[in-house]
Amino acid sequence: MVENWSEYIPYKHSMLRILENLSSIYSRGENFVIIGGFSLLVNCYLKFPCLWDIDILVPSEDKLRKILSSMDFEVEIIHEMSEDDFTAVGALVKSEDRWINVDVLVKDLFPLYNKTKIIFEGRIESYELRIPLGHPYAVLVDKVLTSRFAEGLERRDPLVYDVRHVGLILTKDVEKEELWNFLKENLKEELRDEFLTRLRQFVDLSGLGYIEEEIKEKLIKRLSEINYS
Repeated sequence: MVENWSEYIPYKHSMLRILENLSSIYSRGENFVIIGGFSLLVNCYLKFPCLWDIDILVPSEDKLRKILSSMDFEVEIIHEMSEDDFTAVGALVKSEDRWINVDVLVKDLFPLYNKTKIIFEGRIESYELRIPLGHPYAVLVDKVLTSRFAEGLERRDPLVYDVRHVGLILTKDVEKEELWNFLKENLKEELRDEFLTRLRQFVDLSGLGYIEEEIKEKLIKRLSEINYS
């Protein structure tokens, strides 16, 4: 993690106020994990200005609205979604004069995220934060297993952000034993097989432009060496 990740948030104070509020909610015992692109930002995998939103993973559907109702801000529910791989409530949260997108989701991968989460704890300017973040490798697993990623591969669409994020994580960490040990220790057989199948498809398509040839060759080598039996 880096201390200056907040510099990539155009509406920094509005976002930090929400994160401080979520820190308070977490400290009161609410169980959730912040996942997706924002967790990759704080964990130093994404480094660019963006209109960031917050994805919050909760353990069950009855918790979908609880965090939103616990927040100290004006909240407007804008949609509800139910797909094969997730259920979500999308909301706008007003902090100062900004409306921030906050999605609360339920996924089968909550146990993986909860087991491997990273707690970011620190002070940024006047804001005290203690927030649970998805481990970058749990985010990698999640993104590879999404229907968006599968559809992106099928259409050979390089604009799917899940594909882009997978390429960035693999480019950074393909040679780290920590990555491959994480997969070995945390993926059950059925998920592991699906994950590795999609990852091989990604490599076969040369990462849809998001990995260089050198990274591709390293991935091919590591995938050929895998024996998790």
